[in-house]
Amino acid sequence: MSLSLSIAIAVVAEVQPVCSPAQFLDVFESSLQGKHELVATAVFKDYTEQYQKLQIEPDSARVSPSTKLSNRFALANQADQLFDDLLASISILDTSGEWQRSVIDLRRTVLLQSRRSNNPWRSTIWVDLARFMPLQEYVVNEIDSFLINSIDDDRRDRFGALAAGLEGDTDACAEITARAMHRWSEYQKIIEPHMTRSLVPVVYPQLDGNKQVYDAMEWIELNVEDKNTITDARNQLTVWIAIHNQQQKEVIALVRRSRTELGFDPWSRGCGHPSSSAATLLKNKLLQRSAEIVELNRSTVTAILQLLTPEQKILYSERQ
Repeated sequence: MSLSLSIAIAVVAEVQPVCSPAQFLDVFESSLQGKHELVATAVFKDYTEQYQKLQIEPDSARVSPSTKLSNRFALANQADQLFDDLLASISILDTSGEWQRSVIDLRRTVLLQSRRSNNPWRSTIWVDLARFMPLQEYVVNEIDSFLINSIDDDRRDRFGALAAGLEGDTDACAEITARAMHRWSEYQKIIEPHMTRSLVPVVYPQLDGNKQVYDAMEWIELNVEDKNTITDARNQLTVWIAIHNQQQKEVIALVRRSRTELGFDPWSRGCGHPSSSAATLLKNKLLQRSAEIVELNRSTVTAILQLLTPEQKILYSERQ
């Protein structure tokens, strides 16, 4: 494959969505064979040139935060239109299933990445399943349809919540946040049948996996020869995993309930946190469960290290 895109593109976080050359090549390079290479390269080069014209005004004391945010929203809409035009131009080059799948993959990759920018609910992740596993065509199409139907509303609400926060409009914040949480729930309905254990911390990034417990166990496996010590440490780890998994399930259930039933995200600093008794009770339960996880992790590490000899404890502490 001889395609070469020596095109520079300034990926400015505030101006999203944007398709980088790396993303374009990652999706299309294997499909670009001779007949499409020159045209596709020209189309993408034109896209990058148009994108470069999007300008963020330099900060000025005379421009209010609300005006700056409004300008960023306008630029984001322009960037979205440019990306739509890119997809339309690329799509008509080939009607084959493989080519059209590449168009869908590019749309999903770029749009899901774009949500990291100007997002007051950064913990409400829309996970790109295709990064972690092969997907059947019907799942790919279902996600694509959701993005086509929802991404504009999502962007509008992300900026709308930020604007409402600047203006101190708590009612608007709550209303917008509730819509965003409903949208997250709808996306979860699509991906949950395909979720694996390894994806849980990706969907719920605030979960504490506690690296210290695994680090202590790994050190013992590598540095301790006494089989009884290793066996006892493994038993401690087994108990910890069982309790820890249950604790995480309880935390996830609380977070899901706050988003799907109460319409807010307890893990985000964005506006829209309700003050109802149900919301307050849920947040208190979440704090309690989080404290219990911290204590379990601390006590487990202590118990595992107690199995070491004084000399081994010194060696372990020195490796920190």
